[in-house]
Amino acid sequence: MISKNIKNIVIAGVIIGASFLVYSFFIKSSDSNESISSTPSAVEMNQTDNTTGNQILKILSNLKTIRIDKNFFSEPAFIELQDYSVNLTEEQVGRQNPFISVGAEPVQAPQATPKVTQ
Repeated sequence: MISKNIKNIVIAGVIIGASFLVYSFFIKSSDSNESISSTPSAVEMNQTDNTTGNQILKILSNLKTIRIDKNFFSEPAFIELQDYSVNLTEEQVGRQNPFISVGAEPVQAPQATPKVTQ
């Protein structure tokens, strides 16, 4: 039979080992520099800006190379297109404070919204 001292030492070692594993997997990983951050570092921001800037420059250079055939505007299919636009009329502006209960504010003359032109 194993003596009580050896048995206690083995149990203490297992508890310490298990505690170390729990600490290293769960607690230490959340405290490290690799933790999730809501604000990117300056290096990450610079790299993102460079890639975004390069993408924008590529798109702009592609836009500069687009050529439109002006004969398109004289084709019968284009000429037969109809304009179905609707003229906007002036409408009454809503209440000044939409959260106040109805009837609690003084009655004011209706105001017209600015006319939208195309």
